[in-house]
Amino acid sequence: MLKIFSFKFQPAQLTFLDEWASVERDHTNSITWTIQDLQASTLRIPAAGGARADTKTVKAALCSAVDVMQALDPP
Repeated sequence: MLKIFSFKFQPAQLTFLDEWASVERDHTNSITWTIQDLQASTLRIPAAGGARADTKTVKAALCSAVDVMQALDPP
């Protein structure tokens, strides 16, 4: 026997569903901005003009930034 279920949302549930779209949009924007900021900051690393840095520290910073970007990359 085929049963058909009918769902009726309560007003409070509809409010939460409406808010969810906004929360999801804000979250996605935050992730996008974070990735863009991390990419922009790695592009500002001086690589010419006699710049000097501890290679282990630079490598650790870049690896950390890449790890964060990969963890935040939206599907």
